[in-house]
Amino acid sequence: MKKFFIIWIFVNIFMTAEVLADSPSDWAVSEVAEAVEKGIVPDKLQGDYTKYIKRSEFCELCMNVLRLWNDKLHFNYNVSFSDTNDKYVLECAELGIVNGKNDNKFAPDDSIKRQEAAKMLYETFYSSPVDDIHTINSNNVRECCIPHSFDDGGLIKSWARDEITHMYRYGVMLGVSDNNYEPDGFYTREQAICTFLRLYKLGKGISSDSAPECDYYPYGDFVYRYIDDGIIDAEYYDEENYHNSYIDSKGNKYTEKEKGYVYPFNLPYGIFNTVSGVGVSMSEVWDKNGNGYGIKLSGGGGKIITPDYVFGSEYGTNRTFIHRFSDKKEIFDVISIGEDLFIQFQEYIYEPISVINSNGDVIVDFSEGYTFTGQTICYNGIFVLGNKDGFSVINSNGEVLKNFSVSPEWKFLGSIGSNMQFSVNEKDIFYRAVSGKYFEYDDLSLFANNNNEAIAYDFENTYILNADGSVKFKCGKDDNVRKQPGVDFYEITRLKDGVVLYDIVDKKGNVIKSIYYDECKFDGFGNGVYFDKSGVCAYITNRDTIKFFDFFGNDLKEFDLAEYNGKNNDNKGIASLSARFINGLLWVRMNYSDIDDYDEFYVTPYGKILRACLKSKKSLSKNKIYAKNQKK
Repeated sequence: MKKFFIIWIFVNIFMTAEVLADSPSDWAVSEVAEAVEKGIVPDKLQGDYTKYIKRSEFCELCMNVLRLWNDKLHFNYNVSFSDTNDKYVLECAELGIVNGKNDNKFAPDDSIKRQEAAKMLYETFYSSPVDDIHTINSNNVRECCIPHSFDDGGLIKSWARDEITHMYRYGVMLGVSDNNYEPDGFYTREQAICTFLRLYKLGKGISSDSAPECDYYPYGDFVYRYIDDGIIDAEYYDEENYHNSYIDSKGNKYTEKEKGYVYPFNLPYGIFNTVSGVGVSMSEVWDKNGNGYGIKLSGGGGKIITPDYVFGSEYGTNRTFIHRFSDKKEIFDVISIGEDLFIQFQEYIYEPISVINSNGDVIVDFSEGYTFTGQTICYNGIFVLGNKDGFSVINSNGEVLKNFSVSPEWKFLGSIGSNMQFSVNEKDIFYRAVSGKYFEYDDLSLFANNNNEAIAYDFENTYILNADGSVKFKCGKDDNVRKQPGVDFYEITRLKDGVVLYDIVDKKGNVIKSIYYDECKFDGFGNGVYFDKSGVCAYITNRDTIKFFDFFGNDLKEFDLAEYNGKNNDNKGIASLSARFINGLLWVRMNYSDIDDYDEFYVTPYGKILRACLKSKKSLSKNKIYAKNQKK
């Protein structure tokens, strides 16, 4: 009896596990059930829902949806592959929804990747012979041409970029958590079933509950004065104000009063440069409603604003301070070393007291023998301070990870994280504080972004160094190398065969795009190519065109600014151009020969205009600049 009871428990547990394995995940239950009820899902896909779906199985879902839209589809079956005769694959190929791989093969049993899935969903929708769907397409094309800026968008291939945008905007296929898309990740059965249900509904004119919220973009004079996240030039000319307004990814326009004065929207407060002139510069902290918070800052650089605090120099005294929004606590005489850490000094004396965080908590007490040279930057939660015997590597919790000393002949120049720079005998030393290894070069530059890299020079080569001091790649000694902040790319100006080239180089040293230096227009900050985390780059040519390309170096679109100007602005001469990426779109400003006239708009990587509106300041007096609280 006991043996039977044990066997019964084992069988019951085994059967229960099998049943659970055949059930969709909680988030997918209702959509899978609806897709099955509508006839989208064949019997063989009604189980193992978390299993990766095959390319041939995805084709069957494509055709099931197409036949629900139009049950009179006819095929000649004039496409063939050497590795499959699957009916649904051949039908999709005939419609142009899929292509084969190399050697006339389709690879029907390969798992489909997410960007491949988006491409096929897009082609299924746009290849449909149903007239009603074409009407839906034309009504939504404006919204769907506005890309979303995914954090891992650099991995998206050019053949799937527009397709991913459309399926995302329609709410058919979204990204994964933390604003990533995972274009090379595999797609599961339940994910595919849910997306095809949404696609089917879209073809029937039914809006998706999964459609994402709109993205928002600043426009107007505000964009021209947009400095950084939460820092805005909000000057006033006479009785007219020119600052913050917005447009969303559907083309709807909003005033600052409707959406708030502060951009990005996650910030509760923003820093507005409200007064400027000869010898006068002041900023104010405003809330989302445009009301002054009561803090005035000196108008120079070095200001920081986060959802928790504002850091800058107090207007009138120039004393640096942190103001905490939660309780209005203020800490004076501090400097930032990055990552929400600060050095606090004795009042009016440049003598360090402690390392503190933005809450004012003491991380390191300098009375314990530490010293500060003014060249320390915290990176990845680690920084270096001097001590009575040498140096200490310390984390953001104040824990000492390592104490060490170096040759007394070495002169300390600075540190970023645990990487340090010294000089000795007219040489620079790249010192790894964690391992104690060091590397000697004629010249050296450390970086506080991405992978804590460095650029080093000797008489023979220029070296891009990894954080551990190993050589990532090298180039010529006369090459001018510039690290692009925020992305793993370098801009290298070099002479080749008597021609000056401007090369965009990836982290492995591969040139993804080579541009004739004279062809590229550079702005006042020395920027020639503009990068966005979404995986798109752009540069403006001396012919007044914009060339877009992706992180693989593939061309996306060339947009003719001169032609646009001729069509929209009475052929006014373009005197100067400036541009930058904001939230995945390239913002462009064209100044005309009459310097008081200009035009501002956004361009997508596919050459679509989000907004185009001629602005003029001719009637505005530039001699009178007033802050908001001075205007009555």
